[in-house]
Amino acid sequence: MSRDDVGLRLEVSGLSASYGAARVVDNVSFACHGGQLVGIIGPNGVGKSTLVKVMLGLVPTARGHVSLDGESLAHQPQRVAYVPQRAEIDWDYPTTAAELVVMGSTPRHCTGWLTRPVARAADALQRVGLLAQATLSISELSGGQRQRVLLARALHRKADLIVLDEPFAAVDMASEAVIWRELARLRDDGKLLLVVHHDIVSARDRFDACVLLALGSAVFGPPAAVLAPAAVQCAYANAPQAVLIA
Repeated sequence: MSRDDVGLRLEVSGLSASYGAARVVDNVSFACHGGQLVGIIGPNGVGKSTLVKVMLGLVPTARGHVSLDGESLAHQPQRVAYVPQRAEIDWDYPTTAAELVVMGSTPRHCTGWLTRPVARAADALQRVGLLAQATLSISELSGGQRQRVLLARALHRKADLIVLDEPFAAVDMASEAVIWRELARLRDDGKLLLVVHHDIVSARDRFDACVLLALGSAVFGPPAAVLAPAAVQCAYANAPQAVLIA
């Protein structure tokens, strides 16, 4: 499937959310489609992770709407895979890499949900180069391997929309290369991928479109325009403790 195939469409309309009295996500709107790799960029503290959690219903929405192919995203959880930040996972939980992968797509209350987990997860683990680690406890995996097994869990889910929160944070170069390769493969298969990302240089080269978040604003469009030096400087100018990688 080509990148121009718009077989699925995500629309985010006027999305806002608050933590207490503080408005964290403020009136964010954009639309993107299948066959796109979309970066969510911006300085620390402007709500990048909160935005994706609000979209997925993990944080309450103050106002706004998110739809996939014209229907509320909240009514289509089976079409979505979410890869959280590694710090949000309990890596001491007693489970193997293969079991973690299978957990991503099979409800625990179903009979036989962990029947032959290695066989069920083999393809996804193979794609991220972790088949040999399938029976290892997740506590034994390195940081890069942990990120890759989370990606394998998303691959196993076979979702249309894949949302990843900082998948390249503190990973080794080999893992980074594997993750980019799989994201490109998913994009070329017509999936839609949203990636919270911090490296502006790689964002300009890797993404088909970007959402640039700043305090009180959000701009969506082609990376060359959205991440132009003047636009980036403006977005980061008033951000507390902002780190600009450009």
